[in-house]
Amino acid sequence: MVQIPLWATIWTFSAAVVPLAALLCLPLRRYLCRYVTDNDHVASWRRVALITAHPDDESMFFAPTIVSLIAAGLPVHILCLSTGDADGLGKVRSKEFELACRALKVKEEHIAVIDDQRLPDGLSTIWPLTVVQEHVRTFIQAHQIDTVITFDKSGVSGHNNHIAAHRAVERLIQQNETLEQPGSTVEGGNRTPLRAWQLITVPFVRKYLGTLDIIWSIMQMNIFGGICFISPNADMSLNAMRLHASQWVWYRRLFVRFARYSYVNTLHEIVC
Repeated sequence: MVQIPLWATIWTFSAAVVPLAALLCLPLRRYLCRYVTDNDHVASWRRVALITAHPDDESMFFAPTIVSLIAAGLPVHILCLSTGDADGLGKVRSKEFELACRALKVKEEHIAVIDDQRLPDGLSTIWPLTVVQEHVRTFIQAHQIDTVITFDKSGVSGHNNHIAAHRAVERLIQQNETLEQPGSTVEGGNRTPLRAWQLITVPFVRKYLGTLDIIWSIMQMNIFGGICFISPNADMSLNAMRLHASQWVWYRRLFVRFARYSYVNTLHEIVC
């Protein structure tokens, strides 16, 4: 008897079910998007910074968050910590990043790509925490950011560069008193401290359920807390990712079509 690998079973199931699920969820998507964006946590946000590791992270993993926040009228800034120069395509990928951000409706003056030789793109590369932290700190202070979003400690895909972004933001939260924003005040004159949220890594089986994971994610949010962002347009991630032409290979095409991160993001606060 032929043993069918688990991954093949999941891909086959996703290919058959995800398009149907997308059609079934379409009438509910706008309602659900409004429902999660009205979350009490989001209501207190003023300026949001997304911290990514490579050009294309914003399109592959964070599109539902970006689109939902911009639709809610919140300024979204994106700091990409490297040019993604592993294959010598740093300049090309930086330009692709700009095009993708434009497609996601992020203003050009709100994005930045770091070209630092100490932060080379690489699966096995461990970035110096102090270097990453300083770049993030500088960006946050320059744009008077009060809310940061990045990867969690597993980095969604386990990529060391993703994990470095998380660790740097986590360290800044631990040093909270040095990052209060002088331009942000609350009643009584106290400065508002920086807060940070992490994109949750889900188990492999859920990762490729596409829109089927929306209901499960909302159920978990209602039980365990956190925030869910649901993209009002299922093609936003796909359209943005297409603009990363140098990275538009077959497995990324499959990822953005079937991965739940194209449709829903679950965020939990980083608490130290």
